[in-house]
Amino acid sequence: MTDKIVLLNLGLGDLIAGFPGVTVMVLDSGNPYPMKFNGSLPSSSELMAIARRWQLMYQSLYQSLAFRPRIELETEDITQVSQVEFGDICQQYKSYFNNWLNSPEFRKIDQKLRSILHPSDSIQLILETDNIPVRRLPWHQWQFLQDYPQTEFALSTPEYHQQFSSNSIKTHLRILAILGDSRGIDVNTDRQLLTTLPDVETVFLVEPSREQLDEQLWNQQGWDILFFAGHSCSLDPEETGEFVINPQERVAVRDLIPGFKKAIERGLTLAIFNSCDGLGIATELTQLNIPQMIVMREPVADAVAHHFLKFFLQKLISGDSFYLSVREARERLYILENQFPCASWLPVICQNPAVLPLKFKPQIPQKKALFKNKLKSLSSFPIAVNLSIIILIIGFRFLGGFEFWELHAYDQLMRSRPPEQPDKRLLLVTITENDIQNLNGESPLTDQKLSQVLKSLQRHQPRVIGLNVYRDRPKPPGSKDFTQFLMDNPKQVMVICQGKSNNSDGTQPPSKASPNQIGFSDIQIDSDGVLRRQIMFMPPPENCKTDYGFSTRVAFNYLEGEGIKPERIDNTNIVILNNTFFKPLIRVGFYVENNIKMFQILLNYRNSVKLAKSVSLTEVLNQEVDPNLIKDKIVLIGTIASSYVVQSRPTPYSKKPVPGLFLQAEMVSQIISAVLDGRALMTVWPISIELLWISLWSLLGGGLAWIVRDQVGLLVIGGSATGVLYGVCWLFLVQGVWVPLVTPGLGLVLSALLIRLK
Repeated sequence: MTDKIVLLNLGLGDLIAGFPGVTVMVLDSGNPYPMKFNGSLPSSSELMAIARRWQLMYQSLYQSLAFRPRIELETEDITQVSQVEFGDICQQYKSYFNNWLNSPEFRKIDQKLRSILHPSDSIQLILETDNIPVRRLPWHQWQFLQDYPQTEFALSTPEYHQQFSSNSIKTHLRILAILGDSRGIDVNTDRQLLTTLPDVETVFLVEPSREQLDEQLWNQQGWDILFFAGHSCSLDPEETGEFVINPQERVAVRDLIPGFKKAIERGLTLAIFNSCDGLGIATELTQLNIPQMIVMREPVADAVAHHFLKFFLQKLISGDSFYLSVREARERLYILENQFPCASWLPVICQNPAVLPLKFKPQIPQKKALFKNKLKSLSSFPIAVNLSIIILIIGFRFLGGFEFWELHAYDQLMRSRPPEQPDKRLLLVTITENDIQNLNGESPLTDQKLSQVLKSLQRHQPRVIGLNVYRDRPKPPGSKDFTQFLMDNPKQVMVICQGKSNNSDGTQPPSKASPNQIGFSDIQIDSDGVLRRQIMFMPPPENCKTDYGFSTRVAFNYLEGEGIKPERIDNTNIVILNNTFFKPLIRVGFYVENNIKMFQILLNYRNSVKLAKSVSLTEVLNQEVDPNLIKDKIVLIGTIASSYVVQSRPTPYSKKPVPGLFLQAEMVSQIISAVLDGRALMTVWPISIELLWISLWSLLGGGLAWIVRDQVGLLVIGGSATGVLYGVCWLFLVQGVWVPLVTPGLGLVLSALLIRLK
């Protein structure tokens, strides 16, 4: 899990005119170079209208409930509202809001974020806008936040400055707690919650005067957190607000600007207004560059305010991040929504992006610290041995020393996966030795016979025909008829060519073939001669002027018949087909010398006895094939005769070379199955995660040897750990992730062996 910050700047605009200049910047704690991309949001007067209607109905509903909120409610255009009616408008509101964010103009931003962020990432999503209606929208209901559980959103203005104050990581907190006018509400519970906090010094101001409050803001020691409980409200146009400090006085931030400035200068990091409608107050404090605030966007009931404060403080004091503490506390309000609708919608963070969020680091009790130091000294020697082994294994790995063993372990895991059904969308027309003999020894086939085969197939309406037979020059008789057939069917018939290499001059495509029906047959084999990768795209090779692989061309033409066309994310090498992301291998896994000019992916072979139904060339010519096997299918034609096999290679499933026809069929099936069936594409972890994986298993081996003193017991537990490692790697592979097996296994065994010998 990594820490990410996403800055979503809406630019100029509003809900009536739209936001034409939306900018997104993604900052990574482990990468000093941010990513930035642009988009827009359309106008939506309907969203603005339903947002206003929701707000009025919310206030009306809360007036009708038997509690006193921490605010004086509006009465404009409010009628009695039932909870059923309010539930309906909530659903409409969420639907309108997500439809707005799912607009084509903004969808590409959503897709880019999903392509570069992982659901396990800890993400601060900060919305930069000073448009008040947009700040009030329920951004936590964005589907992106639902799919990324470690994410919480915050509000910010488009302009902000760094505030130089004390360190954001605290081991001891000073809280100034202001308990304002308590008429009709319970502030004693707030006080009790604050009183029980460990490592916290809390000073309470109960219904203070303006002078008393100002004096404490100027306190020489400074404050880490300012807390307010009582009545508050925002004032039109919601750029300011007031909080009621005692039954006779209400104050605004502007009334205490020098005091707030001094408090911020002396380390005030967080202000919590556990009161109603605090966005106006937040707007004023934001102008003073306070690092963080938590406010309630609407009227809030006592029970909701107390519930949120309780769980937020518990998480923060336990050492959790500020953002995740707010998210969990907000989500804990969901259980109250039967009684208090939309309770989980209320808390919102207001953040200065130029300042790190508050982080509380609990102090370790003296006895625990002493025990921890002893444990550290006792384990320093095996840790040193572990680190040496880890460095040795990782260094040897980067030199390619384990490639042979990891590849063969990968093959074994591939073969042990659960069986799969054949791909019914493919039909393979094989040219066998018997077919060649039946054609009086024609090898290669004449153009006349090929035309006859193609026309026989076309009568049964296949969607795509892939001709895995080289035709760099005419093979009379029938060359003119064959050429005309290709020209007449540019979207149905795909042909093949091969680029020039060290071992071959290459093979050109048929002379009259359209560029959009040509695909290269070039493949990338591993050091042991086994084919484990698929080249989807690459710069056009010499003698084969196309950047599409033959399998890619066939699959894309088939998917086009399903209404699916490829999209490429701007400034990336990521290709999207029907929400399926194809990402190229770029110096990952064990391919240290990977060619980054090629768009390669791992080839996820289908684990079935037969990939697809196959018929012979003779059966096609004699019209002995069931038309249902051809209609709307992909038909691939190629030679499997041993005397004329094209590009046969071993695979993880066969040491004997597999004919090129079957290899191309595997590649075609992989693409269409991933897009249409959701079948996993084989991926690998980033190098950083792989190194962590190897390190953890090495540390586990050392830890077992250090703890388990009995030799037999160590053998049993070590063997079990090795079995668990194999099982975990197998489970990952079944889900489409190739995880290292040999290197962590070696680290496990070597660490245990060396530490036991010492």
